[in-house]
Amino acid sequence: MPVEADRTWISCEMKMTINQSILRLLLIVVLSFVSQPSIAQLLSNQLENHPSPYLAMHGKDPVHWQKWDDSTLEKARRQNRLIFISSGYFSCHWCHVMHRESYSNAAIANFLNDNVIPVKIDRELHPALDAYLIDFVRQTEGTAGWPLNVFLTPDGYPLYGLTYAAPNDFQALLKRISGMWLEQGDKAARLAREATEFQVESLKSSTVRQPVNKAALNQGLLEQALDNANEFEGGFGSQTRFPMAPQLLALLDRVEASNSQQLADFLLLTLDQMKNRGLRDHVNGGFFRYTVDPAWTEPHFEKMLYTQALLAGIYLKAALIFNKPEYNQVARDTIDFVLRHMRSDQDDGFISSYSAIDDADREGGGYLWKQSELADLLHDREMEITSSYWTLTATPHFEMGDLPMISQSIEKIADQYGLKTHQVESILVSAKAKLRSRNKISQMPVDHKVLTSWNALFLSTLSQAARLLDDSVYKNAATKLKNSLLKHAWDGKVLKRSLNLDQSAGSAGLEDYVYMARALNDYAVLTGSEAGWEEDWSMSNLLAAKAWLKFYHSSGWRKGSDNLLPGMTGKVALPDSALPAADAMLIELSLLSDNKALRKKAENSAGFMFAAVSQSPLQYATHSRWINQL
Repeated sequence: MPVEADRTWISCEMKMTINQSILRLLLIVVLSFVSQPSIAQLLSNQLENHPSPYLAMHGKDPVHWQKWDDSTLEKARRQNRLIFISSGYFSCHWCHVMHRESYSNAAIANFLNDNVIPVKIDRELHPALDAYLIDFVRQTEGTAGWPLNVFLTPDGYPLYGLTYAAPNDFQALLKRISGMWLEQGDKAARLAREATEFQVESLKSSTVRQPVNKAALNQGLLEQALDNANEFEGGFGSQTRFPMAPQLLALLDRVEASNSQQLADFLLLTLDQMKNRGLRDHVNGGFFRYTVDPAWTEPHFEKMLYTQALLAGIYLKAALIFNKPEYNQVARDTIDFVLRHMRSDQDDGFISSYSAIDDADREGGGYLWKQSELADLLHDREMEITSSYWTLTATPHFEMGDLPMISQSIEKIADQYGLKTHQVESILVSAKAKLRSRNKISQMPVDHKVLTSWNALFLSTLSQAARLLDDSVYKNAATKLKNSLLKHAWDGKVLKRSLNLDQSAGSAGLEDYVYMARALNDYAVLTGSEAGWEEDWSMSNLLAAKAWLKFYHSSGWRKGSDNLLPGMTGKVALPDSALPAADAMLIELSLLSDNKALRKKAENSAGFMFAAVSQSPLQYATHSRWINQL
């Protein structure tokens, strides 16, 4: 069964970091006992009317969901109960499925209420906690994704984790684990603690200083990328297709320096597949989060703000490197989609995402087209041209219709129909406008959270686009977004995780501070010597300094500072995920700063981090950017 997997790293390169014999013994214990008797629990569901749309949709569940805070941990310790954390996000298709099948099921809810402390989190409000739990499940199960469900001991040590499970399987697992805890709780708690402590110690032992070798790092990055490159379909590997934006950006940096035609050909193929096939919404603009197939034809239909920000920036950079103006148009279409459809009603910020399922619970309903719908909107010639160009057939690939995908060039279409290319372009523009007029995207529910870090990523992209394309509309949008971020996310002392939710909905983490610092830097580059640019530079340096102070410690980098569990002690270096590694961005920003203190911090950390990064350069691709600044 598919899950919302975050395959931002090539699985064949992953290394197990937990003692496998301990984990095997732990899992044997977990799966070998019967259900414990029900225990009355005087809790109630705390999520009704929560400001997070994802958590609010669980507010009517019969499960007594608790919020993630110190009081929840204290309840678990006091009652000696396992903590059950379920993490997901609003636009996740399989999160909705498990919500409908299991968390709305009275029998499953009663069992959870009677036997564990159930906690529901929005992964976008608690990214550090979610990343820690994802690591645990990936290391113990081999793969991970969302919905993410993890059992913790009362002291906060991960015990067992899983992703989506069908109701009968999930209920049987709950009974086995609760029975285990009743019969062998002390043993299970000890094994979970020992496994976590082993992992923490192994991370400490890997902290060694190593001379930075740029040439070796760059060669390693190139070799790993080409070893994992799919030279027929583009992208990495042979399974699902995530954009892998941090890796693509780092490889674009290397394509000129390496003079590798093989790398250039791979990047061009990948970028063309992403812009032409099913990852991209050819009617409304913007990109879906990923496709489930290696041919880029079957997307999971959620649209994330960070995806648009990162991919628009990549196409802007690729347009320069490869001298391909059509890539600039892809960037424009993506930015324009965000400006049209993702602006928040409450301020000048932008919403987090569009759901993968429409308001009638149909996956991708706002993006698929039946022949009858097309015939109602388009005249005969438009039908002919768009059907040929976008591969729209009488036997659609999806049950609800076809997803437009580019099958051949405008030049070939012109030759086929005896037209000029500008005539074909005019017909396509007209057809697209007619399809947009149907406003099918309005069928897709939205997550209205305005996240600081994701908006900061978009501010960086807007600033770059305004500068590279000399676009006053983008500059004006960047100015409004910058002002909104400073007004709503910064209180003069700390950042908020969200512009439109209160502080209790999640605290700002490393990503928020670093992406915001980088965005203000990019905006200052755009405005140059205009009034106010010095304040933006100064604020960028201030946020960078706070990021070092709050999230870099002797144990390494922490992604967040709220409700740290025993195993969340920090990492020497953070790998890339769907988002670029924030520690790498902070070091690059610090090295480029005119602030001596920031540069010193970056230089002092370089040797320790290089030892980890050099072991797997593709996993830590963003780190190659600061290493090449030394």
